[in-house]
Parts: sequence; structure tokens; C-alpha cells
Amino acid sequence: MRGRGHPLPAKSIRRNLRIYRNRSAVEHPYAFFKNMFRFFHVMVTTVQRVRVKVNFTAMCYNLVRARFLDRIA
Repeated sequence: MRGRGHPLPAKSIRRNLRIYRNRSAVEHPYAFFKNMFRFFHVMVTTVQRVRVKVNFTAMCYNLVRARFLDRIA
């Protein structure tokens, strides 16, 4: 561990980049759910209803991503 004002060693920089790449790929859908669909607060009462809500949210996410990727190509 380095103190403040000291640059990180190259090994630590590479490690942080590896962690960041893996984490960003996994966390993108959850951040998208939270920001786009206001999915951070679930207002349903049973496990079955939560399952339905999550499935619809995942389908909407896939449609939005497909539209975005189609617009790029």
C-alpha cells in the first residue's frame, strides 16, 4: 500500500484495470435497471410477482439494448 501522493506501481494499475473490466461488464444491466426503469425499489408483495417484474424488466432491457445496437450498426 502506498500513501497519498505516491503513484501506484504498474502491477497495481494492471490489477485495477482487470477488476474494472470484469465488474463493468456485470454491473451494467443492474445500473441500467436502476436508472432507466426505476428498479431500485420493488413494490410487489410475493416472490412470484417479483419474478414476473424481473422478467419483464429483463425483456425491456434486451429490447432497449437491441435498439441501441441496431442504431450503431
